[in-house]
Amino acid sequence: MKPGPLHRPRLTLVIAGAVSLVAVLPIVRTSASTIALPHGVVLPSLDHLRNGDLIFRSGTSQESRVVKMLDPGSKYSHVGLVDVRDGNAYVIHIEPGETEAESKVRRELLADFLAPDRADGFAVFHVTPADDRRARSAIQAALTYQSRGVAFDQGFDLDSFDQMYCTELVWRAYLESGLDLLGGDFGAPASPFRRARLVRLTGLVHSRYLQPAS
Repeated sequence: MKPGPLHRPRLTLVIAGAVSLVAVLPIVRTSASTIALPHGVVLPSLDHLRNGDLIFRSGTSQESRVVKMLDPGSKYSHVGLVDVRDGNAYVIHIEPGETEAESKVRRELLADFLAPDRADGFAVFHVTPADDRRARSAIQAALTYQSRGVAFDQGFDLDSFDQMYCTELVWRAYLESGLDLLGGDFGAPASPFRRARLVRLTGLVHSRYLQPAS
């Protein structure tokens, strides 16, 4: 039987339950040579992006609004991996969608990732020290997840390799390239009922291997 559309209320609860565990930093935008989008979000130029950058997004969806309601300090609700090639910038990421196909790892243009109906802010972070070979290795790992059809993990389980969630994707892609962005520290669980091994947005933005792009 062909899978039907995923139910939006269920997605709201899943995203809220996961992202409400984290607190995130204020939005940081790149400053030079930018392109202004109609809704006020400024798209960074290719000159100020590196392969393998992490881009955090503040979303406009119902899920994002629920996240901000449950965690007022949160500015971001999603993260992806930047892939610069052929004169374009892409983002490799995973998020729950309306259908099964939309809930798998995908690679899309940066402008689409930050489209007016999907984003009202963002932050780009470089991985340091800069290493283009390592960055390309992480990107290739993420593209392999896409080719395998890895689906969104609603259970947020790091022990499952056929399903992932957004922060897990970027962490695992870099782990395969030889760099643990968390340094083995997943932080304390928000409560005794939460998973101890959860890749949190907080853990990524505070990583000693990340610095805001400028």
